[in-house]
Formats: sequence, structure tokens, C-alpha cells
Amino acid sequence: ETLTQLLEDRSSNECSYVLNFRTRAELDEMARSLEVFGPTVLSLEMRIGQSAS
Repeated sequence: ETLTQLLEDRSSNECSYVLNFRTRAELDEMARSLEVFGPTVLSLEMRIGQSAS
């Protein structure tokens, strides 16, 4: 591997780590709001899934 390839690998790894961390925090927020909006969101997802198939 060349130096630039190593740098690209490293920066993309850091990007995905940050993205994963961010989505994890967003998932926690979603889980909390699901406790309030659970039934509505579930029915919406079911409708979307049915229309997609």
C-alpha cells in the first residue's frame, strides 16, 4: 500500500466511526421518541413496507 492509500483508508475509517457514533446517538433519541410515538411510527413503517412490496 502506498502512503496515500493508507491515509485514505485511515480517514475513511474515521469518517465511518464518526458516522456510526452519530447514528448511534440518533438511534437512542429515536428509541426515546418511539416510546411516545411507537404505534404511529410502526403503522407508518408497515404502510411503507406494504406499498414497497
